[in-house]
Amino acid sequence: MNVSLFNRLMLAPEAYNFFQFCHLLESHQVNLRVPDLQSDSELTLQFCAWPYLGFPASELKQSLPESVYDYKLPVVFTTFMGLIGTDGVMPNWLIAESAEKKDGMENLLAFLDMFHHRMMTMFYQIWKRFHYDFQFRPDASDRLSRALLTLIHGKSKLDIDPCYYLGVIKNLNKKNKNIFGLKEIVQYVIPAAREVVIDEFIAVKYAVPQRSIGTGITFDTAVLGRFLYDANSRIRISVKLNDYAILSLLYENQPVRTVLKTLVRKYVGCALDVELVAKISADLLPQAQLNGSNPQIIKAGVTAGQPEAGALFSIFLGVL
Repeated sequence: MNVSLFNRLMLAPEAYNFFQFCHLLESHQVNLRVPDLQSDSELTLQFCAWPYLGFPASELKQSLPESVYDYKLPVVFTTFMGLIGTDGVMPNWLIAESAEKKDGMENLLAFLDMFHHRMMTMFYQIWKRFHYDFQFRPDASDRLSRALLTLIHGKSKLDIDPCYYLGVIKNLNKKNKNIFGLKEIVQYVIPAAREVVIDEFIAVKYAVPQRSIGTGITFDTAVLGRFLYDANSRIRISVKLNDYAILSLLYENQPVRTVLKTLVRKYVGCALDVELVAKISADLLPQAQLNGSNPQIIKAGVTAGQPEAGALFSIFLGVL
């Protein structure tokens, strides 16, 4: 245990949020689940209810000599969810007498503090269970982070850095998937994008190789003609860029495209195809150099020539 950190936290608990305070203690092997008031261990502490009725300025209070009882464990007072104090649920006379610290109240308050400590630690454990991002370890170094990230990704090995999952984990866990959540994911991966537009119901043309009744693409009925248009299984992501250098990062097998593809596919699932289109002004494209010593490679997919000033090119970057 980091004794210096523990002492610093105990001297100024008011500077921390309750959940942050518990997380720092737990991350340094301080056991918060042991409400044993008779223990001599240095790896635990005691949460007690702040008995006074003044307006609390923080969620935690330092244990002063005049306010703490004869406990063997270090004490930290909490100003919320207590049996006594400003949020107390006990009878008013008991709350008033505990605030006045009348004779004979020490034993009763010590008895109530055992339940208070258990209630606070359970409250923290419940909060931590629903805030996975607060428990994340860098590079998913612990077993819990690796297991949950693998569960979200659906594979035993992650294709991208787990930090990217952490940034959009709230969007990935939503039950109602919509274009607004998809737009947030794209803006997270490409923060330099000036504008992100999501178009739905993109028609896709499929060739029907055989036109005999009952063969080819039928969808429970016969298809007449040589082609079939499907507008229910594809959406389009249009990204407006301010820099040509960003465009080169969106090509196939580039790291940014890999991250974008993985997160988008995880968000939309297997029911939809997603095509990516980049829009960039002609003024931002590099000028063609025919006599340069190093031949210039332009993979923007636009025709050579002198475009009009301010013209906007739409570059199809394939299906994610």
